[in-house]
Amino acid sequence: CSSDLDDLTEITAIRHQAAAMRQTLTPGRDLTSRMPLVLSLPGATPETRMYVEDLSDELHRVVADLTAIEERCITLLGLQASLAGNHLAVVTRRLTAVATIFLPISFLAGFWGENFNVLTGSIEKGWPAFLILGVGLSVACVLVTIFLLSRRRWT
Repeated sequence: CSSDLDDLTEITAIRHQAAAMRQTLTPGRDLTSRMPLVLSLPGATPETRMYVEDLSDELHRVVADLTAIEERCITLLGLQASLAGNHLAVVTRRLTAVATIFLPISFLAGFWGENFNVLTGSIEKGWPAFLILGVGLSVACVLVTIFLLSRRRWT
């Protein structure tokens, strides 16, 4: 998990750097796009026109690349969030299955743990009663619950 956090930190830093560089270069790109204004300056030559065109093309390409880097970083961050959500859903589903298995056992333990005169007086005491009612019912509940969960593809 530490590696994931480091990766997220690095992706976020790359995104911020690309955004800062794009914001810095965008005004220069916009300025070079105004070719007639540049060519009207004193001392402009035909070589100046070629230089400004090259500079304009390069700035357009760099700004587009920086924008693409930002978008890829945003996509990666969204993908990581989606994967984390999927992992959380899997863990939650497993915990739900475990809770579902132990819920009937908890009920039986609570029910048979009560000291009712009616229950203790009319139920045969000893190991056979403990094994059948205490252990047998608990195992039966677990097996039935696992069978039902597997039929619904929860496990």
